[in-house]
Amino acid sequence: MSINNISYDNWLKYAGNKLLLAGISSYKLEAEILLSKVTNNRRNKLILLKDKKLTYKQYNKLMQLTFRRINREPLAYILGYHEFWSLKIYVSYNTMIPRADTECLLEYILNLPSNKKMLVLDLGTGSGIISLVLAKEKPKWIITSVDFYIKTLNIAKYNAKKLKLYNIQFILSNWFSNIKFYNYNIIVSNPPYLKISDWQNNTQPELYFEPKTAFLAGHDGLMYLKLICHQSKNFLTYSGWLILEHDYWQGNFIRNTLKKIGFKNVGTGYDYNNHERFSFGQLL
Repeated sequence: MSINNISYDNWLKYAGNKLLLAGISSYKLEAEILLSKVTNNRRNKLILLKDKKLTYKQYNKLMQLTFRRINREPLAYILGYHEFWSLKIYVSYNTMIPRADTECLLEYILNLPSNKKMLVLDLGTGSGIISLVLAKEKPKWIITSVDFYIKTLNIAKYNAKKLKLYNIQFILSNWFSNIKFYNYNIIVSNPPYLKISDWQNNTQPELYFEPKTAFLAGHDGLMYLKLICHQSKNFLTYSGWLILEHDYWQGNFIRNTLKKIGFKNVGTGYDYNNHERFSFGQLL
């Protein structure tokens, strides 16, 4: 494709075809998003500018970004941000990209019976998305956001600062290792829960751009879920809740584990595809 007299409309057709051939189902939308980013125009205005010509600089930048997406690099990494729960958050190769199904877990937490001031521990925070949403929706809650990797934790801090959410504190900790408080009302985590074989047999090329440490949890995928279940009792107040995101097949294991440990009101919630996605229990 030559730079000579390339209009926005020409570009969208060209890029859309390339993305389609690369196996990207949302090729039209993604072509528009890339054009919007490079030209600094809102997507809904692109149709009105369809005959406008690309500059040489814009053309080169679009070619670079489209090449990255054709190679199945996640769009969020190409853009440098991801939109979730009406929040625009920064992501990098040091963080996994938040999935829409985590909204179901968040909705459950926000609908729990609660006091105005709740103390929440978010383990393995990654980009900070769970902490960020809870801090935004519940400004009187105090959130403690934990991650083991300093680069990842710094991204969560950056997101909180950009969003002006000041009811989050950040701790560098390997799960509970540096936690000194023992009376949280809620402990929540979306820990790594994939089996090594799941990773090896993965059919989504985008996944390989994300950090393995955010996904892998040993040969059975249960390593960190077990740890959090067993240790959380030491850090929850009476009537406190533990809520864990997990893979669709792990719900039964989590429910049984929580019951054996002594949790009550144990149950499992579903994601947008009606798969078991998170489990919970109350310390009574």
